[in-house]
Amino acid sequence: MNEQTLSGQVALVTGGGQGIGLAMAKALAARGARVAVTGRRMATLGPAAAGLGTSGTAVQMDVRDDDAVRQAVAQVVEWGGRLDILVNNAGIGVLETPILETTPEVFRDVMETNLTGSFVVTQAAWPHLVASRGQILNVSSIAGTMGYAGASAYCSSKWAMNGLTLVLKEEGKVHGIRAFALCPGAIDTDIWTDTWADKDVREKMISPGQLADLAMSMLEAPRNIELPNPWIVTNAVSPWV
Repeated sequence: MNEQTLSGQVALVTGGGQGIGLAMAKALAARGARVAVTGRRMATLGPAAAGLGTSGTAVQMDVRDDDAVRQAVAQVVEWGGRLDILVNNAGIGVLETPILETTPEVFRDVMETNLTGSFVVTQAAWPHLVASRGQILNVSSIAGTMGYAGASAYCSSKWAMNGLTLVLKEEGKVHGIRAFALCPGAIDTDIWTDTWADKDVREKMISPGQLADLAMSMLEAPRNIELPNPWIVTNAVSPWV
């Protein structure tokens, strides 16, 4: 059983209804935090929050809707009384799409969701994180540290998220806020459904639960420790061979 290292803290996880976001929510709750899972579909958010027991709540929010974001953050703070941890996880991936097949509309949608959405949520949460001397965890990707053919929109959004994180880290210092970017390799989530990644390939990937446990070690680290930022987590055995 995990120690209650985050007891009394309130966390907001975007894209918290499934995959990495749900794993983050479960890990936070297991450590004593109260967790609000947010996303566009209550059909997934409801069961996710229910699985957290009395520690969880579900708040519908589209990170691409500025007004909805501000309202949702206010709702979370009203529910929890404070906000200590923000996990920017909501995102979409467009893979195996060469540059000439990536329409401007698709590119904008990926950037709006993965980058601008994280910015808007962070901006709405910032005053509350200042009050709590809180923490921000941006779920980025190894695709934010190198280029992958067929992923121009996704790579661009994650490179930019890492840049945003470094700015938040610097601006947060005076307020006691910590900001991290976690850049994992391949994670076994639904993003790989209907791709060439078969069962054998996916079994070599990092599980969402493993990634969540690594993320908790960042949030639990003493404040006098400087962690790698962004923190790149690679697959011990490449799924691609």
